[in-house]
Amino acid sequence: MVNIAKFDRQDVLEKATVLFWKKGFRATSTRDLQQAMNMRPGSMYAAFGGKSDIYRLVLEQYALSMSRLLEQSLEATDTIPDGIRHFIKRVLLHPDSSEVRDVCLLYRTVSELDDDQAELLELARTRLKNKEARFAVLIEEAKTLGQLPGSLDASAAAADLQCRMLGIRSYLRITCDLATIETMIDGLLCFPEESS
Repeated sequence: MVNIAKFDRQDVLEKATVLFWKKGFRATSTRDLQQAMNMRPGSMYAAFGGKSDIYRLVLEQYALSMSRLLEQSLEATDTIPDGIRHFIKRVLLHPDSSEVRDVCLLYRTVSELDDDQAELLELARTRLKNKEARFAVLIEEAKTLGQLPGSLDASAAAADLQCRMLGIRSYLRITCDLATIETMIDGLLCFPEESS
């Protein structure tokens, strides 16, 4: 008879995500994971592997959820710049979870880890670069559609957008000033009309 897992994989990984988000990779012990995931050691290792394996799954799931959220935001709005702003508001001002997520999990990983966790560090860096590259593609498309100035350097604008997201998130953590943050987000990718 086949042994059927008696847990919701997505739910268990979400619990691990919240734990890693709160404590970071290094400060999270295997015992912490077992308790948060409500799994015995043997079951946890059989289903997910060790701590590094679980963290890798968490990072991949996080990056995928952010990509999906961006695409949903683009579908929900009329223009690409509006879609990007909508995405940033959903991430920073209206997170789906009640947990406080005051730093990007990928950025937290890059800030915390070094070469002794080179594989996880590279994964986080790659996913951040992928998000920036997606922004560049979207900005280029918006230029073609006349939604952004044709002279705008898409790569530079995408890098600027990535930096601003990190900065706005930090500012929100410092001030808790939602109104100011919303105004800042509303100003992203807004340019005065070029005079003819």
